[in-house]
Amino acid sequence: MHEINQYLDSALGQKSRQWQRLKDALVLALPPDVLKRVVYASLEDTTLTVFSDSPAWTGKLRFYDAEIKKVFTKQGMVVRVVQSRSVPPVTLRS
Repeated sequence: MHEINQYLDSALGQKSRQWQRLKDALVLALPPDVLKRVVYASLEDTTLTVFSDSPAWTGKLRFYDAEIKKVFTKQGMVVRVVQSRSVPPVTLRS
């Protein structure tokens, strides 16, 4: 059981650190009104996918592709493609 916990801690910690790096870079690249609509982001190879909370904000995010690439490069992350996607809001049933 100890080995599984070590792996989970390591994998989760790595994902958490990566998400924090992405968030920190997005804070520098996006204005606050746009940033608060970002739900999640992931970086696979050189493709950054940024998820917003609505299709309208997904469209607005596309205007910041060049700035995102520039900021991520300064932060030591190579981004050649920025994809914007929207995710439906989560509703909890009682």
